This record gives sequence, C-alpha cells and structure tokens, in this order.
Amino acid sequence: YNLKFKVYDRKHTQTDVLANVSITVKELSHESVINSGSIRVSGISDEDFVRVWDYKSKRHQRSKTDRLRHKLADLLNTEHEDVDVFSVQLREKNPPVTDVRFSAYKPPYYKPVRLNGLILLHREEVLLAWW
Repeated sequence: YNLKFKVYDRKHTQTDVLANVSITVKELSHESVINSGSIRVSGISDEDFVRVWDYKSKRHQRSKTDRLRHKLADLLNTEHEDVDVFSVQLREKNPPVTDVRFSAYKPPYYKPVRLNGLILLHREEVLLAWW
C-alpha cells in the first residue's frame, strides 16, 4: 500500500508537510515464525534499519533490511525472495538497539540454530553489507 498524508511537526514548527509511506503486507506461516533467527543490532534504530531515503545524498538507497535479506541469501546459497525479514523493533532508544527477526526457506525452513550460527560466523560480512 502507498499512503500519502500531511504531517505537522511540532519540534520544527512545520505544518502541512507531505509524507509518503509504503507498506507491504505479506502473510507468514506459523512455521516461518517458529523457525526464525534473530539478531540484536546496536547503533541502528528501527527507522534507520528500514529507511530507503538517504538524507545526506537526497536519493533512494537500498534499506538495511533489504541488504540483510540479500546477504543471508548469499550465505545460504538461496534466492533473496526466500528470505523474510519480518520484525524490526526498537528495544532501546538511546543509544539505539534494534531487534530483527528473519527466516529462510529452501524447502524446508532453515532451523534457528543454523540461521543464528550463520550470522555469528559471518558477523563482520553482515555488518559490512549495511554500510
């Protein structure tokens, strides 16, 4: 879904600022949630993790979510469409700490111990994929 709305920013006293949000709804099976891996990322907020707009260069970029999907697909030797990042939640605000849950399917679903082990084993590669 693509939503368009007007925003009032009290902090910067801006009124009637146009904003757009894209929402993708995807049905997940119970099995994908049960077989999910997780990571906790410090120094990145939930908003930064899903953001596609780079304020510095003023252009679109691939989100860290998408980069994680592609990196996991590469490490698992599967298609990125078979990797779901389905939960990105801010755990602490200052400094930002974000929890991310993901699953991968090649049938069957990869087990959480394998997904978490893969992230741990390739931690530096995964982090470099975000920057």
